[in-house]
Amino acid sequence: MRWVLISLTISILLSFVSFAQVQYPLYYLKPGFHISYVANYPTIPRIDGCDDVLAGLDLNKNGKLEILAINDPTVSSPSSNDTTKWIFWFENDGNDNYKLLWSVGLPLTSITTGYSFPGVNITDVDGDGNYEITVVNPSNADPASGVTNPDKIFFYEYDPQTKTFPTEPTFSWNLDYPADGEAGFRLTYLYADDFDNDGKQEIALIDRTSNIHMWIISLDGNDLNPFSTFKIEFQDSSLTATWAFDIAVTDFDRDGKKEVWFGTWTNFTWVIVEAEGPDTYVKKKVVINSHIGSGTLVGTLRSLKFMDMDGDGYLRLIPHPFYFQLAQIEIFNYAENFEFFY
Repeated sequence: MRWVLISLTISILLSFVSFAQVQYPLYYLKPGFHISYVANYPTIPRIDGCDDVLAGLDLNKNGKLEILAINDPTVSSPSSNDTTKWIFWFENDGNDNYKLLWSVGLPLTSITTGYSFPGVNITDVDGDGNYEITVVNPSNADPASGVTNPDKIFFYEYDPQTKTFPTEPTFSWNLDYPADGEAGFRLTYLYADDFDNDGKQEIALIDRTSNIHMWIISLDGNDLNPFSTFKIEFQDSSLTATWAFDIAVTDFDRDGKKEVWFGTWTNFTWVIVEAEGPDTYVKKKVVINSHIGSGTLVGTLRSLKFMDMDGDGYLRLIPHPFYFQLAQIEIFNYAENFEFFY
């Protein structure tokens, strides 16, 4: 419950970052909730909202809870013509007070313009206990600026000596994937876990171009540094869709092998990829739920949740589509058949 309240409070808190500059109607602020803190950071002239928020972190391991937020002016302030996306790391510094520990403008976002919704998550790909703030950036090539195939994933690793994150990425990579030119490349979300139980953390990635691209990657070696290399353990682009919205990991069929669930907004579809062994994955099933909602307006970020709600030993997948519609999928016969409950 504490995590839920933290997330609700911080979502409200950071959705009005420049509250002193721009007044917003608080139609959805229900009785019992209030804005406890407003961050008005002067690095960028106008911050009207955040694209993504992670709350309840303790990246520096000092026992104080932290918030990580990404500002995307292409969404929050499109009229400003500013495309640089920023990361902000705040720490609780007492009751209703938060201190900005670190911030950085994402590389290339001032010139590789035109696309919104960068993704962020916390990783530790080299297993050294120092977390990385890892970001994927939707971007397009800009030959006029000398950017023909921009990097698409950026790692900022915590330095225990300086007790902060670097201002330049520890490592960045273009995924060895060719630039899409004017079509752009829209990585939207990432999720980290040891999917194949080989003792190393992998990262699952999904983008939202016309053919949904899905990757599972891992560090090739034992140390993350500017000269690191990554290997691609899985890649697939067979699904035709227009948006991606989430990634979740579970063992839905209870066979001891983790599945990575890649979710798309189009026809409320999931691609289920199961780890068969070290660095080995099989696309097990594509579940299309067009009766829930066709088109693209049927998904929300970080909305796939798994729970055994009635204690019968079977997990339920509980996604949250748009328009506050709630769909629950129950498993029968070890994930061979699916049934919807509303």
